[in-house]
Amino acid sequence: MKTRIIGLLILVALWLGIMLPAFSEKRLDGQVKELLREVQTALQNYHVDEELYPKSKMSGAELIGLLDEGGYLEAPPLNPWTTEPYQTPDDPIDFLEYETDELAETYTLIARTKDSDEVHHILDSTAHHSLE
Repeated sequence: MKTRIIGLLILVALWLGIMLPAFSEKRLDGQVKELLREVQTALQNYHVDEELYPKSKMSGAELIGLLDEGGYLEAPPLNPWTTEPYQTPDDPIDFLEYETDELAETYTLIARTKDSDEVHHILDSTAHHSLE
């Protein structure tokens, strides 16, 4: 009986060891999407008021600081990579980037994977309007 319980506990531990990273990755993916949607909404509201998007390339923390300062965000959103509110204007763990064209008529939000240049998600005003 004891051997069965130990065997079962080992199987459960192995299953958790395999599944926990997948659950963690799924949670991070959802939080990154939530961040992108929130920043996208604030950017669109900024565009309605200013008739242009912010004019320069910036980090996610810089963009969030600008949008928060302008009243387009209720508060800095959670940084999905730290699960803490974004530290503006500089967040040391920031994998969000903002880009615009030379006339500031379009925008691109790029979320990169942690510790990589690989694009995790992209939202923009021309081709990738949605994360669906």
